Amino acid sequence: MGLFSSRRVKSVDEKFADYVTKELGDAENLDVTEEVLQRFAQEAVDPFTDKMSQKVAELILADVGTFRQNAKQDRGFDRRLKKRWGEAFRVFQIAQACAQEAGERALQKEIDGLTSEQRACWQALVELHAKACRVAGEVYALLSRGFPEGALARCRTLHEFAVTASVIGNSMDDAAHGDLAQRFLDHEIIANFRQAKQYQMDYRSLNLPPVEDEVIERLEKRYEEMIAKYGEEFKREYGWAKRYCPDDNFRALESKAGMAHMRSYYQWASGEVHSGARGVRLNSSEFRGRRILRVGKTNSGLAEPASMAINSLRQTTFVLLVKGTGGEVDMTDLVSMKALEILRKKTSEEFSAAQAVVDRSEEKFSKERRT
Repeated sequence: MGLFSSRRVKSVDEKFADYVTKELGDAENLDVTEEVLQRFAQEAVDPFTDKMSQKVAELILADVGTFRQNAKQDRGFDRRLKKRWGEAFRVFQIAQACAQEAGERALQKEIDGLTSEQRACWQALVELHAKACRVAGEVYALLSRGFPEGALARCRTLHEFAVTASVIGNSMDDAAHGDLAQRFLDHEIIANFRQAKQYQMDYRSLNLPPVEDEVIERLEKRYEEMIAKYGEEFKREYGWAKRYCPDDNFRALESKAGMAHMRSYYQWASGEVHSGARGVRLNSSEFRGRRILRVGKTNSGLAEPASMAINSLRQTTFVLLVKGTGGEVDMTDLVSMKALEILRKKTSEEFSAAQAVVDRSEEKFSKERRT
């Protein structure tokens, strides 16, 4: 097993032992052997480690040459990545910009004629869409630097936005659940109070000031008002959706949104968020006959996160345009939706084509290596 990164020269970490050896040799003019190290440690462990750690840290910080070499290699990798994936990146950015512009137009629309429930729906969908646009930008930033697994983690969040937006949008066609958007917005009060209580338990350990008692009292009052308004079940993580979706968990919300088929992708992306064994094991792969652990950038595996991100962003945008202003869709909205769908397909095609080039290049290298 080995570690895989894009670097070809010694990194600062790899030079750590060299720095320790140099400092010992300079300080005592001794041959560095295991016996010497043991003697130093036995005579004065703390003074020794304090002195050595300070010296090593100073040497690392002063090693400008290694830092520059690594930075140069990173720039070279980024240039090669852009050369191979540049067109795919360009289409991704265009699709993201199209979705963002659609959201900006929705924000400027007249909402005076909407009912209170429709206004709540508009507010929830606008805010969900705005954050989805931001997270899509984060996905692009990670993909364009060679971190597809990090992008995949953010795709998980985008999927949650798409599901939540879809559920809220669908509820507007259900007379019995037209207040779902308001429930979603009001649930912030539950989260605020819980986080404040948690902070009050932790602030001493964090060496931070407490939340003022008056603030806690106001939060608790609002919390109790929400429980009185919506019931005890509103306390739950998805309590805002309990009446609309009796099984108030995210899997059930996926089904209500018609997106249950994305469950396996969601679980895959979850492996890049949590510390479970499955996700940890996914951080390794076979590379040229060896099992390697990923510690750096890669020029492969960008297609799936890119497609997932644009799919979720498209879904969130469509819900906003169709449901965000009381179901009134104008010609500009229709054009935007059709354009975004074309760009979604184009993004998937370009990333798949770029991955195929990478795969062919690696296959050619492997053949040449065997001959």
